[in-house]
Amino acid sequence: MVRPVIRPVIRPVIRPVIRPVVRPVVRPVVRPVVRPVVRPVVRPVVRPVVRPVVRPVVRPAGQVPSDIQLKHDVVRIGAVADGIGLYRFQYNWSDQVYVGVIAQEVQAVRPDAVVRGREGYLRVDYDRIGVRLQTWDQWLASGGQAPNARTNVSETARR
Repeated sequence: MVRPVIRPVIRPVIRPVIRPVVRPVVRPVVRPVVRPVVRPVVRPVVRPVVRPVVRPVVRPAGQVPSDIQLKHDVVRIGAVADGIGLYRFQYNWSDQVYVGVIAQEVQAVRPDAVVRGREGYLRVDYDRIGVRLQTWDQWLASGGQAPNARTNVSETARR
């Protein structure tokens, strides 16, 4: 008996083809450095605000600025009706010497004769209190007495 020869079956081995992976070369992106431009700070020149000096209009009749804040070199020289003082003074913006009243004093006795002007200062309606605002020279020429005078001005006050 003959034995059959058993031959092993050799099958070809199919191996997968391993191809090398070609990856793209990733290079780091070199971006130019953008630095902010540092410019010197230019600040606007701050100049002091020059406001015009408020000079209320002085009219011999009607409402006249008579606030004590607007006057200097104030000297009492007499009195008028209701005990309101009559004063010799100069306005802050003038060298002219005047004779008149002080608004704060008039306001205490005759509030109807005093108003507050647009500038914020008190004004006296001289017509309501029966007095005229005069310059010192006009007052001396008129005899140097207050209307309805309670006291006469001495010679020392005239100088």
